[in-house]
Amino acid sequence: MKEKKHDFIIKQCVYEIATGKWRPGSKLPSIREAESLWGVNRLAILEAYRELANMGLAVAKDRSGFFVANGTTFEEISSNRDSLEQLFYQLNDVIRQNSAFSSLGVFRYLTQLAEIKAQEKPEVAFVECSLPQATGHGQEISQRYQVPILPICLHGSGPIHTEIPSFVKALLTTGFHFEEVNQLAKQHHLPVYNVPIELAPDLLQDVDDSIQKVILMELDKPMSKSIVEDLKKLTPKLTIEEKIVSDINIAIDDLLSSKASQNAVILLSPRVWGSTRKKWQNHSQVALARFTIKADAWDIVVKALRLPLGFIS
Repeated sequence: MKEKKHDFIIKQCVYEIATGKWRPGSKLPSIREAESLWGVNRLAILEAYRELANMGLAVAKDRSGFFVANGTTFEEISSNRDSLEQLFYQLNDVIRQNSAFSSLGVFRYLTQLAEIKAQEKPEVAFVECSLPQATGHGQEISQRYQVPILPICLHGSGPIHTEIPSFVKALLTTGFHFEEVNQLAKQHHLPVYNVPIELAPDLLQDVDDSIQKVILMELDKPMSKSIVEDLKKLTPKLTIEEKIVSDINIAIDDLLSSKASQNAVILLSPRVWGSTRKKWQNHSQVALARFTIKADAWDIVVKALRLPLGFIS
């Protein structure tokens, strides 16, 4: 997957901060300087700088630009740098004393071995009500940090019946299922992290121009209400309707057979999508309500992955 331009800028900035080249209070390159320095457009630069601010690594000052932040975030990233350098020198001495191989060759081999072992037994799992949703969020994280995430679907008869492999060290979930997953985490003595999500910004960008309304189908009112609120912000020009149903397949069949489905797209939440028949999943008027991890939630993910702050993937 091709790296996004703003992700490239973030990595460059984090590297400069992590290595101490940019100290607290120093100004980040201006938009014009950054355009020349990295060969990217101003929108990508602004997006990157705002995310650095969300990470606690930068602060915006009116009419002055962005500056490296003071405080615990910078101190933590500096501490990471120092402790990792010490660990490197310790391991380097061990390699030189006990091996005929070059240190660089050994570190490269160990990196490959660590990645293979991590793929076999991921230490972090994303737990959701549907496997597609858990897999989707896991892929988001893997694409960003090149760290494997195990997708786990909550058991239909209750969270305590959900199986968690012994090699998993932490659980990720969303606010919709935090209480359930927290029960599961306590049973296995694992930390659980609540990762804020939002409807994918591009969710309805490919719908036909004739579409005038979105009909959301859900199993209960609380979940439906939350999604409808996000939909109204995402598609203010479309009419939003909600239908609480008990049997999703019968409800879709009835709706598509009626005039109410004219110029409409039926949106299904991830938890009902898995129990929807393939013919409906492939229907041109039926779509999955995709969610993505919020931009300001990645620091939570980093903590769960136990990556050093300032990790460069």
